[in-house]
Amino acid sequence: GGQCENVNECAAKDASELLPSHNCHSNATCTDSEGSFGCTCNSGYQGNGVTCSDVNECIEAGLNNCHSHATCNNLPGSFQCGCNFGYEGNGVSCSQTCVSSAEISKDSGARLFGSAVDVCYYGNKGHAIVVVGAPAVTKLVVYRWNPDGTYSTIRRIENNLLSFGSDVTVSCVGNNGDALVLVSAPEVDISPYTRVGQVRRYFVHSTGYSSSFLSRPSTNTNLLFGKSISLSPLNSDEKSFAVVGAPGYFNGGAWVYAMSKTGNSEKIQEFILQDAKTNFGYAVSITMRNDNVFAAVSDPNQNKAHVFQINPSLQNGQVISIAINHIDHVSASGSFGSAVGIALNSNNMPVLVVGAPEGKGAAYFYKGTESDDGSVTISQIGGWDGGNDSGHFGSNVSISHDAQSERLVAVVSEPFAKGTSYVYDVAGDTVQLRTSLTAPNGNSGDSFGTSSVIAGTGATHSTDIVVVGAPDHASSTGTAYVFVSSKNACN
Repeated sequence: GGQCENVNECAAKDASELLPSHNCHSNATCTDSEGSFGCTCNSGYQGNGVTCSDVNECIEAGLNNCHSHATCNNLPGSFQCGCNFGYEGNGVSCSQTCVSSAEISKDSGARLFGSAVDVCYYGNKGHAIVVVGAPAVTKLVVYRWNPDGTYSTIRRIENNLLSFGSDVTVSCVGNNGDALVLVSAPEVDISPYTRVGQVRRYFVHSTGYSSSFLSRPSTNTNLLFGKSISLSPLNSDEKSFAVVGAPGYFNGGAWVYAMSKTGNSEKIQEFILQDAKTNFGYAVSITMRNDNVFAAVSDPNQNKAHVFQINPSLQNGQVISIAINHIDHVSASGSFGSAVGIALNSNNMPVLVVGAPEGKGAAYFYKGTESDDGSVTISQIGGWDGGNDSGHFGSNVSISHDAQSERLVAVVSEPFAKGTSYVYDVAGDTVQLRTSLTAPNGNSGDSFGTSSVIAGTGATHSTDIVVVGAPDHASSTGTAYVFVSSKNACN
């Protein structure tokens, strides 16, 4: 008889080769044998090789080596360990640091101090700039936070604009503690038919500060221009991008600006929707990493959050291209989008947290994935409900990149009653609660968590910092707290 040769089913790519092919799962390995083949699920997956499913090493005993003070995040075919707030290390080995908290002192006569807060890191040792708004007395205070848990006041900036300090945002400039700061006054002039808001920009440095206004839309005065503002980190060209939200009675808008480190600004793109029912621009957030810029703009009246991808290369002062995604969420409360935060993961894709604070409240996490055609698809990766009736969990949210672990860190606040802020780790498609924060000297009715922001660890320092405002503390005098996970805080 004739000779027969073994067919390597594992080498057959498709039916066009006219050879028998294997039926192994995409997460399995095909092994050829004489006259046959075998399928074996890859490491991190389980099944018979024809069907394979991910093994959750985080819930299966003995399958992960995370430290007892670390959080295990399951990933497709693998897992990731991250030290909890108050610990540092690689997740397999974690050593205790200290979670320190400090109440920031304020000027006498302050009112609603802590209504808005923001923070940014500078240098390589864990120094930070903290900004706090007090709109009832139209004041902004800029602080320098030191890695040993101490702080000092850099500047007190007062302005006679009504509601000045309603929202604040900061981006650190260089390694010496200079900062670019935006401060909003969304209700400068209010009449039955007119609302005129303003946004002031400041370049704060060691010897003083310079200031000017952001140009605002002139076509419609019935907008709360500056209801929400956000400023991205600076890129390698020392340029930052800002987004300003302006909801209104009959329509809403959001405007994007490019800024140099000295505060000179240029309006580069106008995002605006016209809708008799819209509240577009109620909450905004913007981020930049490796010259990738994404912005999020919400419309809680429509239960929507909108994601904009911005090309930072400018041509005649305009954004070259914008890709838009809409997140629709069916909610009877109508509060989805009352707060929004956006950051970029290690793949330069957006990760969002969106608050829906009506009643108990909720917060939802989303991740962007780039398609073959370059478009970005947004999908939900997690959701958390508030635990207290009328706690309004999700009233304020923030998310930040963590440079040391390549994960993201987020804070979601529940300001009613005594108030609590919850810290989350986001890795891949997993959202994990890390810890909760409360005011050391707080009382019911302080509105702790009305404002909150988080900044993850930097490439050369091992501190997470969370700033939380409590504007109704001490009969609405208000206060703000800084929480830091830092080795030096115990010394």
